[in-house]
Amino acid sequence: MGEKASITNEQTRELCGFTKQQARSTLDKMRKEKLIALTGAGRASKYVRMREKGLSEKKQ
Repeated sequence: MGEKASITNEQTRELCGFTKQQARSTLDKMRKEKLIALTGAGRASKYVRMREKGLSEKKQ
């Protein structure tokens, strides 16, 4: 995701050259690993990066 706040399935397909199913599988796997979270539904669905473990602890 780089500096982007969110990414869509379509953007994932464009960036990675994935099919719709490959993008969905990859995004689902990343959700299970708690790397990203799904927001919205349907065409408004976006994935946002979750905070890294320990990152907030180091800043406090």
